[in-house]
Amino acid sequence: MHYLARFWVLVLALVTGLSALGYLTLSFVFPDLGPFAVGPTERLLVVLVGAVSIGVVVWASTTSVGLVSEEPDDQ
Repeated sequence: MHYLARFWVLVLALVTGLSALGYLTLSFVFPDLGPFAVGPTERLLVVLVGAVSIGVVVWASTTSVGLVSEEPDDQ
């Protein structure tokens, strides 16, 4: 993966994961407030979105395809 693409994938996945965490936190702190008054199904969907985005962060940060390795070439 190109370095610039990897950077933006990481940034967008981090923003999505942190937004999902913030939304869940606010929905538990203020359960009766308009935008945060959601049911268990919506909370489950937010958890799934957050888990997928954190998984993308882990995948994009640990993948080694296209990175320079420290091993010398066998030439």
